[in-house]
Amino acid sequence: RQSSVVTIIMDMVRPYGWNRDGLLVERVLPGKQAAEVGVKAGWRIWAVEGVRVYSDEDLLAEKARIRDTMPAGSTLAAITFETVELTDAAAGTAAAAAAAVSKAEVART
Repeated sequence: RQSSVVTIIMDMVRPYGWNRDGLLVERVLPGKQAAEVGVKAGWRIWAVEGVRVYSDEDLLAEKARIRDTMPAGSTLAAITFETVELTDAAAGTAAAAAAAVSKAEVART
């Protein structure tokens, strides 16, 4: 597994269009802001406007601080993600796990 960081400009007012667990983006919703700007499931939120975040509480506090201090009419902020490149074997395992979860969700409905 290899990782790097990427910074993406996002609109702090529009819904992001992702499901996350803490700082981990678990799912990106098609057609929503996160998908439009290229955010991928499995990425971890690393920083907001250059301020490193270590927990969900840090993230929420930083988002609130940015919203409170944005100049009038400005809604954009830089969000930095740690990206993860899975090896072929890990990607296969992740795909198998996702398929098993999907089958379980279908079975419950």
